[in-house]
Formats: sequence, C-alpha cells, structure tokens
Amino acid sequence: MTDRRHLGELVAVVIMSDNGNEDHWAQASWHATVAAVKAAVSSGYDESELTLSWAGHSTRVATAGDGRGFAAIVRGVPGGPLYGVAQPPDQDDLDAWAGKCRPPSKPSEPHPRWSLLWQRLEEHQGETFHTMRGVTFTYALNVTVVNHVLFQPVGRHVHRADICHAVEEWPVSGPGGFQPRIGQPRYVYGLVSDERIRRGDW
Repeated sequence: MTDRRHLGELVAVVIMSDNGNEDHWAQASWHATVAAVKAAVSSGYDESELTLSWAGHSTRVATAGDGRGFAAIVRGVPGGPLYGVAQPPDQDDLDAWAGKCRPPSKPSEPHPRWSLLWQRLEEHQGETFHTMRGVTFTYALNVTVVNHVLFQPVGRHVHRADICHAVEEWPVSGPGGFQPRIGQPRYVYGLVSDERIRRGDW
C-alpha cells in the first residue's frame, strides 16, 4: 500500500455511482476540486495562488505556494449518487492515504443512509403523498427503468441518486432549495420531507 501523504492531507472523499458515465465523473471531479480548494482557503490560503493538479485519474490536489497540499479523491461505489457527494474521510480512508496495511477490504457497499432510504421508498410506494403546495401524487419504483422512481400522475422519472442527493442536501426550506441537478424537485421534496420516509433521520 502506497503512502500518499507527500501529496498533502486528505480532506474529502467524493462518493459516486460505480456505473457513472463521463458526465457523472466530470461532476464528481468538480466536487473534488471544490472540496480541495475550500479546505485550502479555510486554512488561510488565497485561492488565486493555488495550483490544481491530478494525481492519477481520481485524486484532485490543490497545492499552496509553500508546498502544502489538500487532496480529495473520487470513489465509485454500488448504488452511490451519480453525480457524487463529498464527505470527510473516515479513519479507513486516512489509514489508506498514509499507506498503512489493513485487512483485505470487503466489497464496497452503498452508503447506509441510501440503502435505508430506498428500503423506505419500497415500503410506501403506491401511497398518497403531497408536494409543499398540497398537490397529491403517488410513486412507484423500477416500473420501466431500474433504479428510478416514477411519479404519478405526472408520469415523470427521477434516478434514485436524485433522492439520495436531496437527503444529503437536507435541510432545505422547500424544493427551490435543492441544487438544479435534482430532477422533479417538487415531488422529491414531498417524499424526503414526509415523516414516513424521513423518520427523523435527516
């Protein structure tokens, strides 16, 4: 296992779907860049003086003039959000960054919150929900497209990753608070704000 601390400190891990296409990887890479730059600026460095580089195809590094580096890595996992979500590195991430030997890793698993969210959506599909403005709707999963939510009566799909993104962006005051990447925000907000799905977990 290679010690990568010469690149700088690991400040973020961007989790995305391992089935993402080039556009999804581009968006996840942008999240990695933002995370690395933000960490550098938070440490007192001027953004205009940072040098951005890639170490391999999945590690973004922002290097300050004095040589101090801030790194963010992109990691694909089954069931992850298509466009990536940045999160702080856990101890396993930090150990791997430092080149410390660990027991053989288990196959990557989806983020626990995403699995829990999908389970709750499965439990309540077909039930009546409401948008913030009181419009009634229902939904079904995997009707015509795998890993998609179909909203009725509008007949519109969103990928499960959009629902995951919505939870990661919580709290928001309404559908207008979500990032533009989230499709059908009125209905997504109606889902993730409902206590049948939320249950106080976000």
